[in-house]
Amino acid sequence: MVDPVTAGLIGWVCGKLGDRVLKSLASDTKLAKEVDKTVAKWAKSLPKDRRLHPKALFPEVDSSTDETDRPEYCALQAELVKNELPSKEMWHAAFMESWRWVRENVEEPQSFFELAESEASKEMQQLAEATYDVCVQHEAVFKKAVIDKLDDIALRVDGIGEYMRGRVKKKAESLWPRVVLPLAGPKVSVPFAGREEELKELTDAMGGEKTIVAVVGMAGQGKSCLVGEWYKRGARPGEGIGLFWRKVYEAGYTFDRFVDELYLYLTGEEIDRKRISTVEARMALVEAALRGRACWIVLDGVERWLKRWAAEPDAGVEGLTADDRSGQEAVLDKFLKGACFWQNGGRVLLTTRAVPSALDESPPLMIGEKHGQEKRLVSLKEEEAVELLEELGVGGEKAIMQEAVRAYGCHPYAVHVLGVLIRDLYGGDVRKWREVNPLEETKVAGLFERIIEHRGEDLGLMEFVASSVGPAPVEMLAELLSEEEGGIYTGPVKR
Repeated sequence: MVDPVTAGLIGWVCGKLGDRVLKSLASDTKLAKEVDKTVAKWAKSLPKDRRLHPKALFPEVDSSTDETDRPEYCALQAELVKNELPSKEMWHAAFMESWRWVRENVEEPQSFFELAESEASKEMQQLAEATYDVCVQHEAVFKKAVIDKLDDIALRVDGIGEYMRGRVKKKAESLWPRVVLPLAGPKVSVPFAGREEELKELTDAMGGEKTIVAVVGMAGQGKSCLVGEWYKRGARPGEGIGLFWRKVYEAGYTFDRFVDELYLYLTGEEIDRKRISTVEARMALVEAALRGRACWIVLDGVERWLKRWAAEPDAGVEGLTADDRSGQEAVLDKFLKGACFWQNGGRVLLTTRAVPSALDESPPLMIGEKHGQEKRLVSLKEEEAVELLEELGVGGEKAIMQEAVRAYGCHPYAVHVLGVLIRDLYGGDVRKWREVNPLEETKVAGLFERIIEHRGEDLGLMEFVASSVGPAPVEMLAELLSEEEGGIYTGPVKR
């Protein structure tokens, strides 16, 4: 049996999925006992007059309403769904967020919540470290029992969506304006380094006069993580304005589905698809609802709804035509053109590899560095890339750190991979970076650039690279690319 504290903790982290995860966790006696011991030891270390019931610390998370108040919880759950073990810092941040939530929202909370925040933080740090340590010690079992189960359940998003829609329908009127985030929350990067100028630029843009803002850049530059960090730091719409956020790059998420979900979000009612069968007619209802209820709409990875990427998700940006950048659904173009003229405080925030051609006549406000007539999110500055390595636990002479990040073009994802390898294989000694990548830097950097450009969403591939022991598998990377620049090998990978 899993003790109540453990049950409360896992149920809190996993939200509505907790019961199914607990069944898997409880099946492994060794891990369950270790978690029991760890949490019990922490609970006993609390002052006698400040003991608490486990459910008091880990209240149930209502995934239809609480995302706005619990970004750290969302970030923690997102790490689990991505097949990553959350860091000590993430555990601590999420525990403290829960502590603050109980303190602010529960009448007459138990005495533990009357501690000064600095004291509570120390207690929670011990719990975070203990939780992280036991997860690391039993990582294989932990992933099998918790992460894999979350991943499996995530594939059943339609069923979860039905549950969510039922709740929204009942509460839409009473809860407006509401914040509705993706199931696992906005994408965030831990650690997050640099991009301070871009974050300020994004904040200013969303508060400005332009109604459409775009973060444009190649795959792997951190567009989604920039917007996720912006939200994590507290960016919210003004009073009376809602927030509706969707990850367009998630498998199977269509514009048609977006229209139905947005209408449900705005009105609390489902569209009668039998009576209103076309997406054009349903979009007309959405546009009418938007005139009465202003909201910020975040579409992360909107290029997936444009013709080039709808046909070939891994395509690059070379030789793009206006037609390539037009919506696969013509009604998408109409929606974006109409959003240019909103006057009620509503905004559309896009992350994309290319600006939709529907916006050519009225360009969005773009974030980043000047790139011809546009702005683009480009690679990190050298000092930011070095900072990222340091945040990942890599240390050493500054000159060597600079040399290492330059070899990877200061590309955010490539530098992150490099940092993880140096940290995990060589204890963070930057002098070992050539042993991670002993071949000619330009060759490997070029391969990474091409891989990320064509398969930036293929996390499995990049995780394979990151977990390789010894020299970077350059031959394998090269084989994935066809002889023609811009093509991609789609057959089995030789191991």
